[in-house]
Amino acid sequence: DTATDSVITIRLRSDTANSSVTFQDVSTNTVLDAMDIATSTGAVIDFSTANTKLATLQAANYVVKDNGIPSADTTYTPGGDYDYTVNLLHDTEMRTDIYNVNYTVHHDYTDITKDHDAVETLQVTRTYYWDKVTNAEVPATATMANYAVAGNINVHPSAPVYAITSGAVDVTSLNTSTGALQLKTVNRDTATNWLTDKTSANLAAIDLSQNANTGTGQTTTITASDTINYYRNAELRTDTYNINYNVNHIYKGDTTNPN
Repeated sequence: DTATDSVITIRLRSDTANSSVTFQDVSTNTVLDAMDIATSTGAVIDFSTANTKLATLQAANYVVKDNGIPSADTTYTPGGDYDYTVNLLHDTEMRTDIYNVNYTVHHDYTDITKDHDAVETLQVTRTYYWDKVTNAEVPATATMANYAVAGNINVHPSAPVYAITSGAVDVTSLNTSTGALQLKTVNRDTATNWLTDKTSANLAAIDLSQNANTGTGQTTTITASDTINYYRNAELRTDTYNINYNVNHIYKGDTTNPN
């Protein structure tokens, strides 16, 4: 037998693996991106692409709530957990719209010479928060804790609120949540000889929420009117009569006929 030598060549290479980074939009509960990062055993994971993506999102007004990407060099070792998540919030800012309301009350009398108009003026503000990611108002129904204000993750927006800042405060009711504005009846003639058709009712309401807001802190002038009618009160009068009643007493057979 003749012996034959065989040569076997073995080439070894490191195993490949993936790390991952997920970018989560907490405000809308959606995944913005999920990227795999190729790496290998014993190699330092390269997060440069993920960090570039994060910088892009921050430039688009996302605020980091918590960042799972390691800040120090991380070496891939089989069996480890190398899946990371970055949670992001929408940044917001507070804005204010102004409503200048001119409300004309027509005081109409059955005696038209007494007719006159009175104008109630007031200013109402609406304060709300603007989503800088979506470029829209933060909905009143949103989970406000999932938004940041001016880059601060510990400060959160609130639902829109209306407030009277000047004008006829004492004669106005305002729903601070819905923007329903109503002027109370103010009878301009309190004389007892006139009756009004609005002794307890309110004047026609204004729904400020129907005035579209553009998020620019706009000022809007609103005009409205209603009428109070006055009717003459029928006066109750009393006449006094003094009655003198003469009784004649007549006696038969008596010529004196005393009265």
